[in-house]
Amino acid sequence: MRSRLRWAQRILSLGMTVTRAEFKERVHQLLQAWHPDHATATDPRSLELTQRILIARDIIDDYLVNYRYSLQDAEIDKYLSPREWFEKRFGDDP
Repeated sequence: MRSRLRWAQRILSLGMTVTRAEFKERVHQLLQAWHPDHATATDPRSLELTQRILIARDIIDDYLVNYRYSLQDAEIDKYLSPREWFEKRFGDDP
């Protein structure tokens, strides 16, 4: 599974962390660039690259659908805004 995810990550040029919105936007960008119906330049590789993009999309989408998201405080706290972090740490004290 890991090697398939890494392959898909490379095909889609994704970082080590990605939101679902970023993932969907990246797939959209790549399909706009390479899909034979949308590509501005006629490139003989466009059909092959489109197929790879779609396979990579399916691999990552399947992972995201079946991944168990952590709702533990420690995980949520990693994504606090600076204001939320400050309030959590110091409360309402000015």
